[in-house]
Amino acid sequence: MEFISFNLVRMGIFDGILGIFGKLLAFIDSLTGNYLLTILLFAVLAKIITFPLSIKQQKSQLKQAKLRPKEMAIRNKYKGRTDQVTQNKMNQEVMDLYQKEGYSPLSGCLPLLIQLPIIFGLYELIRNPLRYICGVSEKGLTAIKEAIVALGPDKLSHVNPNHIKNDKFAGTELDIIGIIQDKGNFDQVMEQVGDKVSLAFDSLPNFSFFGFDLSVVPQDVFSDWSLWIYLVIPVVTFLSMFLSMKITKKLSYQPAQEAASADMGCSMKLMDYMMPLMSTWIAFIVPSLLGVYWMFNSLLGILQSWILRKMYPAPVFSAADYKAAEREYKGKRVDKNLPDERVVEGKKYVSLHHIDDEDYDENGVYAPKQEEKKDASKQTKKGFDLGTPELKDDEDRK
Repeated sequence: MEFISFNLVRMGIFDGILGIFGKLLAFIDSLTGNYLLTILLFAVLAKIITFPLSIKQQKSQLKQAKLRPKEMAIRNKYKGRTDQVTQNKMNQEVMDLYQKEGYSPLSGCLPLLIQLPIIFGLYELIRNPLRYICGVSEKGLTAIKEAIVALGPDKLSHVNPNHIKNDKFAGTELDIIGIIQDKGNFDQVMEQVGDKVSLAFDSLPNFSFFGFDLSVVPQDVFSDWSLWIYLVIPVVTFLSMFLSMKITKKLSYQPAQEAASADMGCSMKLMDYMMPLMSTWIAFIVPSLLGVYWMFNSLLGILQSWILRKMYPAPVFSAADYKAAEREYKGKRVDKNLPDERVVEGKKYVSLHHIDDEDYDENGVYAPKQEEKKDASKQTKKGFDLGTPELKDDEDRK
């Protein structure tokens, strides 16, 4: 994720947009005086800005939801048949239905694809406060990194040895601020860079929150066990993202899937865990502040899903709706008053799906065609009466 967002900015795709949001982020930080509160408000603002795209995606899901009875009628037609040929035929009929009703599955993906670059850009913005809040240029950042490497852990406190590799600074801007937010470190670094950078100590974002330094990287616990409390950040990141995905699925319309597709079910369950685990790992190896930002984003995502559900609720269908869709799909007269209870040879059966609905009259009484009556007369309770074979005489049996 860091690689993608970094290259998007490098390519200049979002330089102008990030510049505007950077000034907005700096303005919010000047009001709050704490970077944690700044990114919380900024996350709320980002959700508001991308909300129209989320509405478009919700409307697309709603359009698909309205087709569910007809889609289920097609899927029920092939229920229990898992061979590839049948599955391909079923999927083609579903796609034909979508095309006929003017729905495109890709229409729901487009808003998401538009949001992804924005999310990557916002991530880049959050993790680079020196550039976007303090206004330090690329050359200035290079000079600060070179100064930290030159002074080293011997003269500077809070310098993680892992941040210096091959005589180069390998940390992020959040790591830099974690070092120079110490007044003694700041004075030494600014003296080293000279007039290459114009940066005031008071302009640095404040990463402290109730005594916690959110610039600390949780993995640093292996070099200093006194930082064990910061391991809570990755754990809560996992829980918040996992719950967000589960609750969002409950609040959003989920397309119909063939129950027999066990492989697909396993894949979906695997993704439910893989995505939060990946986020947990990243939250473990980057400054705690980014893990907290993901928590905010997950919780706001749940709130957004709830709001969209209230604004555009998914339709609720009765058994009669599904039954009518099945009969309409087969070209039969739609009669929602047709009873669920079917009478066959004096016995009552309850079913929502009948392959041979034409064998029932409008009252739900079994009334097969004439040729089928002839075949039915041969049926017994235990099976079909194939007739009594002719017995050979005793001499033939010998």
